[in-house]
Amino acid sequence: MDNQQATQFEIGWIIGIIDGEGSILLGRNHYNNRTRYTPIIQIVNTNKNMMDKAYSILKKLDIGCWMNTYQRRLSTERPIGQLRIAGIKRCKKFLDITKDLFIAKNNQANYLHKYLQFRLSLPSHNVPYDKEGEDTFKLIHGENWKSSETTRVTRLDKYIERRKQS
Repeated sequence: MDNQQATQFEIGWIIGIIDGEGSILLGRNHYNNRTRYTPIIQIVNTNKNMMDKAYSILKKLDIGCWMNTYQRRLSTERPIGQLRIAGIKRCKKFLDITKDLFIAKNNQANYLHKYLQFRLSLPSHNVPYDKEGEDTFKLIHGENWKSSETTRVTRLDKYIERRKQS
């Protein structure tokens, strides 16, 4: 069982789960008068078998991740599982394999991958990167909140269009 490889089917399966049930985002938090950005790819779901399968596939791909389970307030509700890939190198490794295969979250995957390449090209993680991080945060955040049923033009949509053109 050691050194198992993920099959193309399994890679497609986990992409489909993340595309439909997951999130691709750039978290932003303020710490010691600095803004820090953390890339995150995650799945949150109550189906334990699905979460275990996703975790197993990520382990086969040698992608560092963690899984946690939370009990809801009401004891009659099923626990919520959270599977998370976090960090520049881990997320980049996953997106190197999968980024061109997403459908619904294709833009988020590509924006995040480009940002991760930029961050890893810097000589040190201590180099200020607020502008690039903030721009990518806005792009990904805008994609995550776009409705698939309406086509409203907002200031953020205009900003995203200008970024795509440049």
